[in-house]
Amino acid sequence: VPVSPWSCTDVYLHKQRCYGVVREFGLDVPCTLRVAPDGSVVDGDLGQMSYPCIVKPEAVHEFGHLFHTKMWQADSPDEVRRYVERAAAHGVGVVVQEIIPGSEENLYEYVAYYDDESRPLVEFTWRKLRQCPPMYGFGRVGVSTRDSTVVELSRRLLRRIGFAGVCEVEFKYDERDGTFKFIEINGRSTLQIQLPIDCGVDFPWLVYRHVTGRLSEDEVPSRYRAGVYWIALLHELEVMVRYRGRERLGLGERLRPYRGPVSWAVWDRRDPRPFAVASLKMVKGFL
Repeated sequence: VPVSPWSCTDVYLHKQRCYGVVREFGLDVPCTLRVAPDGSVVDGDLGQMSYPCIVKPEAVHEFGHLFHTKMWQADSPDEVRRYVERAAAHGVGVVVQEIIPGSEENLYEYVAYYDDESRPLVEFTWRKLRQCPPMYGFGRVGVSTRDSTVVELSRRLLRRIGFAGVCEVEFKYDERDGTFKFIEINGRSTLQIQLPIDCGVDFPWLVYRHVTGRLSEDEVPSRYRAGVYWIALLHELEVMVRYRGRERLGLGERLRPYRGPVSWAVWDRRDPRPFAVASLKMVKGFL
């Protein structure tokens, strides 16, 4: 499996280094305050931060193992300090970041495969519609798009850090000033990989053909289907049960993606066992 060199990986794994590169190129990021790992210094004035805000890890892989969540939401400076102290007790660095206003539908994703010379060979864009948990989770419903602005912003950034391999870059559209704010780079395949496959961009197959030296230009699709919905049905059910008070969707809005065309995350009538196993695991988790 092709992966980027450590000099690149070290950048996108650590928030502040990545934000520094993003700012160098004039790309926008949310207002962010850095916190030292010992919790002693907040690089900025918490009184100037908008609330609620989020306290998120400097390096997500360390944070997730310890706290089993992606981030914390803080409603006041005192709550920020409590979370900072909690992270500092484990020697984990965090950042304090504003929440860009707007719904989950303002989250735009760029999925791509870059060769060793950091050239994009395969590209795809989609937009989140719902997350699990709502607001701060991973995508559970999305739709394929063809967004040239997101493509161009992502290309500039990935070339700058010398990225190679499969990745997903996330932006959130800020309605206040009409700009896309950089959120993060995930240097790996995406949970929603079935969506580009069903739209005509078979990432696993194209990557395989490339690393075995057999990928020809005419195999790479120049266009793909936009407007295809991706649905993780089990996570839809999970949100309805566990987070029904946090998400207020009308029946028409909730059913809109199901009217198709649809790419299912796990369900496939030709091979129902993965869905059955995932369902049993979910029930076990609830119990």
